[in-house]
Amino acid sequence: MGKYDRLTTYLLRRPDKIWHATFEEIESVLRSRLPPSARLYKLWWWNGGQGRQSYGWRNAGWRAEGVDLKSEEVTFRKIGERVKADAPLLIEHGGPVGPAVPEAPVGQTTVAELRIEQDHEQLLALAKSLAQIAKFEIDRIGRERPNDPETIASIEKQRDLLLLFAVGFDKIAAALEALATGRPTKPMLNLATRAVKSVGEQINKWWQENGSEAVDWGARLPVFAAGVAALGWAGANMTVATTAVAAIVGGSKVVAVLKKGKRR
Repeated sequence: MGKYDRLTTYLLRRPDKIWHATFEEIESVLRSRLPPSARLYKLWWWNGGQGRQSYGWRNAGWRAEGVDLKSEEVTFRKIGERVKADAPLLIEHGGPVGPAVPEAPVGQTTVAELRIEQDHEQLLALAKSLAQIAKFEIDRIGRERPNDPETIASIEKQRDLLLLFAVGFDKIAAALEALATGRPTKPMLNLATRAVKSVGEQINKWWQENGSEAVDWGARLPVFAAGVAALGWAGANMTVATTAVAAIVGGSKVVAVLKKGKRR
């Protein structure tokens, strides 16, 4: 039994619907220490997940919320809908896979809107964080002074992509801020959904035009894989950009295959 399977079993057996847990209590269930990142980053507790830990509670039909790193506490809430163990939700480093989020008829709430309504607080924190990371990376590569034209062109491509993430996640964060001021309304959810969809379309378009080059340096931009995962979690159709994440994770063989395909 895997470490996080023990958490699944424990939650399935709990009769109540809310568990206010300390990190120490969770470690007792896991029979091992939590990784350092669990105590350093709220992102570790993200229900969309960048690792296997989120399956520990989601497979049991629970979600994590109210993470307090200072007091080392987190609240788990039972939502009743279990995630199938073979559900195609993530690739190893967090890229979303699986079908696109379907559109709903006019006047009905879309799946994307439901996701945003349910997870807007976590999405807001994530959007702000990713925007800051992208801006930091823009500043970092701006200090580089390469001499050869090929490297200069590559840096320009990286800057273009990072700007899409920085501006895009700022836009998403602004739309999500409105949801945090009170009860979400249909217009608010629609605005946030459109922002997510717009940024997702821009990233997909950029990859379609520049993907054959980006696979060489995409692994050096952690915001890329995390940003694609976040957009997919928020409901954007990231089918094209997920190919980029798969290439980056898959290594040189996948990169070679994709480059060959691009030249055809």
